[in-house]
Amino acid sequence: MNILLLISLMIISSCSEEVRTLYDIKKENKLRVVLRNSPTTYFEDRDGKAAGFEYEMLKEFAKWLKVELEITTTDSTEKLLEHLEFKKADLAIGSLTITSARKKEFLFTLPYLEVNQEVICHRSKRIENIQDLAKAKVIVAKNTSYAEILRTLKKEVPELTWVEDDEDSQDHTFEQVQAQNYDCTVIDSNIRKLNQMFYPDLRFSFVLGEENKIAWAMNKGNTELQSIYNKWFENVFRKSGLKALKEKYYATTQDFDPYDINKFNERVKTRLPKYKEYFQSEAAKIGWDWKLLAAISYQESHWNEKALSPTGVRGLMMLTRSTAKAMGVKNRIDPKQSIEGGAKYLKKMHDRLPRFIQGNSRLWMTLAAYNVGYSHLRDARGLAAWRERNPNTWAGVRTVLPLLSQKRYYKRLPHGYARGKEPVVYVDRIKNYYELIQKAINGTVKVKIYN
Repeated sequence: MNILLLISLMIISSCSEEVRTLYDIKKENKLRVVLRNSPTTYFEDRDGKAAGFEYEMLKEFAKWLKVELEITTTDSTEKLLEHLEFKKADLAIGSLTITSARKKEFLFTLPYLEVNQEVICHRSKRIENIQDLAKAKVIVAKNTSYAEILRTLKKEVPELTWVEDDEDSQDHTFEQVQAQNYDCTVIDSNIRKLNQMFYPDLRFSFVLGEENKIAWAMNKGNTELQSIYNKWFENVFRKSGLKALKEKYYATTQDFDPYDINKFNERVKTRLPKYKEYFQSEAAKIGWDWKLLAAISYQESHWNEKALSPTGVRGLMMLTRSTAKAMGVKNRIDPKQSIEGGAKYLKKMHDRLPRFIQGNSRLWMTLAAYNVGYSHLRDARGLAAWRERNPNTWAGVRTVLPLLSQKRYYKRLPHGYARGKEPVVYVDRIKNYYELIQKAINGTVKVKIYN
């Protein structure tokens, strides 16, 4: 009885801690923030650096406020809000929709993004309205605004049913619909844009409800922090940084259809000859077939020396600033420097792999590391071993890479969330381009990939 009383008193004590005011934050020079490890909020990029739309916003806010950041990460919306409830954080950030239920418990900043909640279904299903959805097998992430809106709609459409996925992961619900274990899911439009290329069998069906607003959450009573954030957002960030950040993370490339063979063959004739000598020279230095290096470059930039992605990578090999600096590249849009830097970085990834990984497996893992980052590849190899797959073959690793986006797995991994499907698609496309270049140049396809 005494133990139960003690536990109860501890819980009450933790819940009743005073909210840190703006004065406290400035005095301690520390803003405590809990972030969700996800593609819209916070993740580790291929250079091993922290990235994410909301994370970059947060850095700008902290810089303006002139305080240091103390960051904690979590893997679910439920845990995110618990950090606020127990006064462990000043701000909770995780692509949070402002809902009536959440507004009863927390304060919200001005919204930085307006999104629609979209019904996404397998392409084999014809779902056009809420009545159709009531007849479908629906899955949504647990403890999300998606479940909340479905509960509201059920009052009007009692036949509506759904399953709340314990994974609390958008990627996992996508996987379930892609595998046809369920017919449909509900997702925010910005998250759909980030994932649509990785789930080709999923289709947009219709918008569910009204437009929703995404914002940061804080505890009731912290009106000073809310006010100072809103001042920064309205007078500084909305005018100078928001548009660029949206373009960086949510812009979609319209340059070409990667499966347009006619366009590819045309570029083999018109663009490739300009850079052939550089590909040959740099590939020889690392012992690779130059046509493979050319295929990597096509996947990266479509052989456009001035290519610039919304995320800031640029040039024929689409190098980041940090990678370019590390490889001695002073001008990323200089074709020779870009190819030389890309080849050096590929060699670096290649040499970091254990010596016992050999042949094509070593090559494909090198390309995967170039795309997603060596740290995430190492996580995937560890996960492959844990799942009794061969961590030293590409066949074993490619089967588990997509799991890096599923909460049940990434929350246990040293480097957290990654878009694991991306390196698999990346490697497959490069294989295809390599074969097409060989056919165009040699009239046949070689079996040997590199020396």
